[in-house]
Amino acid sequence: MSYFQSSTISEGFSDNQVETYYEQLGMFDDLGLRPNLSDMLLWEVEWGAQNVRIFNSDGSVAASFPLSEMVTRISPESMKRLRPLVDGLGAGRRQSLDIDLEVNISGAWKRYHLKGLIDRTHGAMFASGVALDMDAFCRQKQRLEFLETHDPLTGLANFSSIESQYNALARFGTYPLALVIFRIDNLSEVCSTLGVQAGNTMICNVAQVIQECFFDADVIGRTGGGEYCCLFTGKTQLEIETYVGEANIRLHSAYLNLIKTKISCGYAIAEYEMDFSQLYHRAHQKLIWRRNIQQHLTGPSVIDCINAIISRKTGWGKRVMRLQGLAVHMAKALMCTEDTISDIKLLAKLADIGLIGIDDRLLAQRLRLSPEDQRIYDTHFEVGREIISSIDSLAQMENLYIDLYKRYDAWQDAIAMPSRIVAVARGFDDLMLAGEKMTYKELGQKMAAARATLYCPEIVDVLMDIARKYHTWPARSRKH
Repeated sequence: MSYFQSSTISEGFSDNQVETYYEQLGMFDDLGLRPNLSDMLLWEVEWGAQNVRIFNSDGSVAASFPLSEMVTRISPESMKRLRPLVDGLGAGRRQSLDIDLEVNISGAWKRYHLKGLIDRTHGAMFASGVALDMDAFCRQKQRLEFLETHDPLTGLANFSSIESQYNALARFGTYPLALVIFRIDNLSEVCSTLGVQAGNTMICNVAQVIQECFFDADVIGRTGGGEYCCLFTGKTQLEIETYVGEANIRLHSAYLNLIKTKISCGYAIAEYEMDFSQLYHRAHQKLIWRRNIQQHLTGPSVIDCINAIISRKTGWGKRVMRLQGLAVHMAKALMCTEDTISDIKLLAKLADIGLIGIDDRLLAQRLRLSPEDQRIYDTHFEVGREIISSIDSLAQMENLYIDLYKRYDAWQDAIAMPSRIVAVARGFDDLMLAGEKMTYKELGQKMAAARATLYCPEIVDVLMDIARKYHTWPARSRKH
């Protein structure tokens, strides 16, 4: 509650009451109070009428009782502090009042801080002022202190709190430090179509899932809008990717309270001394990069191209998924970074994109073509390069696509790792799709024959190890 509005006060106050009220208004600024606070009351005491009245901010009377009840409504310790101020006031004088009292207003004892004036300049003694509920004030202060470091909607740490925690950990050399960023990509869409309350619901639901997935994070915070940050100490890249993968499964395209979420994520790891702003920037750039990749994989232009391959009657479409699965398997065996694996996933889907322009008849007998048909078949590389270069969102994949068709013995280290891996997976799948059935041993011999000529020997060795350990492809028997 706040001070009375002047018009409301003037109606019920006598002349000396009005004068005292206006004089006291300037005395309460140091409380830092604002209008309409529920922890504030206005009070007045008239010794002539032997009456005590306590008001709410709207002018209604919160309590009214005889002056004689003051002894029972104010604690003995408080009366000892209050009585000398009242008894010592001589006629024609005023005395400011600034005191803490324990008062029982409505059946419960509370601590109040009173500020006001005691006035005897107009004959009868009169006092009025403001009473601040100290317990409520302490709760409010604690709440304000909490809001300095936390988000009011979710209760998670805010940006400054995360940064402070990072700086504290970095000061003691607690490395590695990993920062994971999640962002709700469709928050503005939800707010504009379903309303702000629906957006707030989404923010809270996503925050809850993130807390469940990253339960052992050092700090989990909401840094604004639909963005969340999680800070980890002592976690490896593999551990972070595991956390991120679980969260993505639970969040991306999930329905939380019937609202579908679209989530993007990025992370960065500081292995050595690094400013928080730099780490945050790296994680944020990774988030943008991963979101773009996700859009590329699901964007209409790429989907149309991939679907065109998958729809081929030759069964060529299933090869897209086989290439991706085998290439990623090899990449993980080679301990490739997440960035490299993401490139591999996209490149495997684009590896045969140029085959859209090749006749089904040629695809069906691609390993037994006449010289003329072979020249036609070989043009699919240029067709694929032209398709990729014409799509702005795939521009960064053009060089990887070109590397995919380079011979290893001519280019070697100039060939990017994603292209080497997908090339080996592609060559192996060619053998699998060949009309002639080969045994496991013959498949291995065919791949070994191209080792260090067409394909990177390291990648071929990894493929063979995977095959022996996990039986990636089954033994196949000749038809008799």
